[in-house]
Amino acid sequence: MQNKLLYWGALILNINFLVVNIFQNHATSWISVAFVLNLVLLIAIGISSIFQKRALYSLIVKDKGSWAGKISVKGYLKEMQSFVQQVQVMLNNITIIGQAGFADSIGSINDTSIRTPLLSANSKIVELRKKEAENIWIARGVAAISELKQKDNSIRDYTFQIISTIVKYLNAQQGCFFLEIENGEDPYFELSASYAYEKSAPIGKRVNHGEGSVGQVFYGKEIIYLTDVPKDYLKITSGLGEAVPRCVCIIPLLTDGKIYGVMEIASLHELGAAEMEYLKKIAENVGYALSSIEYVTRTELLLEETQKMAEELKSQETELRQNMTELAVTQEQMKRKKIEMDSLLSSLSVIELDLDGKITYVNEIFTGTTGYALVDIAGKHYNYLTQNEDPAQFEIMWNSILTGRVFSGEFKLLNSEQREIWTAGNFTPILNEDNRPYKVIVISVFTTRDKEKLLELQELVSAFKACFAVAEINQDLSFKSANDLFLLQVGIKRLELKKMSPKGVFQEESYNILEKYLQTIDEGPNNTTLDIVHKDGAINSFNSTLFKLNIGSQRKKGLVILKNSI
Repeated sequence: MQNKLLYWGALILNINFLVVNIFQNHATSWISVAFVLNLVLLIAIGISSIFQKRALYSLIVKDKGSWAGKISVKGYLKEMQSFVQQVQVMLNNITIIGQAGFADSIGSINDTSIRTPLLSANSKIVELRKKEAENIWIARGVAAISELKQKDNSIRDYTFQIISTIVKYLNAQQGCFFLEIENGEDPYFELSASYAYEKSAPIGKRVNHGEGSVGQVFYGKEIIYLTDVPKDYLKITSGLGEAVPRCVCIIPLLTDGKIYGVMEIASLHELGAAEMEYLKKIAENVGYALSSIEYVTRTELLLEETQKMAEELKSQETELRQNMTELAVTQEQMKRKKIEMDSLLSSLSVIELDLDGKITYVNEIFTGTTGYALVDIAGKHYNYLTQNEDPAQFEIMWNSILTGRVFSGEFKLLNSEQREIWTAGNFTPILNEDNRPYKVIVISVFTTRDKEKLLELQELVSAFKACFAVAEINQDLSFKSANDLFLLQVGIKRLELKKMSPKGVFQEESYNILEKYLQTIDEGPNNTTLDIVHKDGAINSFNSTLFKLNIGSQRKKGLVILKNSI
């Protein structure tokens, strides 16, 4: 009787706990999974008990009056008592399923039909808890980075907050933050902040594209994870000494395929899957933040110029009140400026949005280019023009605009024929007397042709590099970079390239041809034959072309193009 009450009590409690958990969380979780497994197990035990009783009754009736039957019944009762004891052990420990020590607590259960599903359920719950803990850990780390704000327009302080927060959160030892500096035709990475580095990483240090592991990220645009770190790469120092890191992780910070910076993390312990997933999410968030800072900086410069113009107009209005004789001259000046402004706006696309992001007005430049009429899109959300390509990113941008900030960038739309078109411009909030936005104006220029030309050029460059072995050589006759086909002909890896001189790759006569070509003022390409020395000592001859880059600048570089072997 007591066992029966205990059984029904456990069954009813599990049902109640399952219903309450689903009601409170509005969804299933690992706790709900545990309750469902308990219910299935209890029902299975109840059914098994019923069949056991029926079998016992049949056995008693069949063997009634026989000595062999009595022995059989006693043995059966003994088995039943053992079964009940195992069930009792299971019920006593079912509440700690998924916790440490559960497997040991049910060690006395010999029945595999009970023990096996319990251990399986325990393993699944432990796995679910581990996965949930990792997701929470990643979410907290991402939130910590999102909460960081740029103070006093100091990008170096902001990047130091980011790299120090990430290094501490990963329990790593060192970190560097490089920003992409666009310097005309020769962009590079500049060290903006470092954590726990000493003199080996001075702020402002320059790293060219393709130089070292950090520079190589610019071309691959993927995370580089090194576990076999060379001894001379870098060392982690402390008051007790120094050590070579177990791993180095180099993370590109990208937004829409454009790289805005690179982070380098060094650790004495290897990073797991959860840490790598955290770094991927951080890279997306930080890349977007850097792109926003860049757009805001550009917009602030435009705003400063606009404010200066506004101050000039205000000064002119004051002069008008003081001296009526200058009214005609001032009006003429204002008229000319208005004509210039109207002329400027006549070549730009203009969209007006309400505070919900719905379209209220578009000008003729927009309708003529996109094929949309105002009546077709009035009252529709701006995301209608993008076909909801990334509503979450738009929501972040829109919330920033509603705080009074101008947002600049390049945007992809779909015209009335569902073809991609590109624009570049600003989302500008228009403020009322209380300095609160009451509408948003989008002023932009269509850049579809320029975008298509850029994409076509990128495809041509990629196709060229895929067909020919190419190496870039500095004026001081050192390697700057090389593609995979060139490295294959030489038989070396990319990291080995910087340590090698062209003198060790080209035969003496070919090296002299290369040296003479780079030192002469002849700017035209030179078709010649070059002999390449493979790492294993083999020499191969190639029909080649030498070509100069950056002609006219102080830093001249040359391209070596191997076309076909002879």
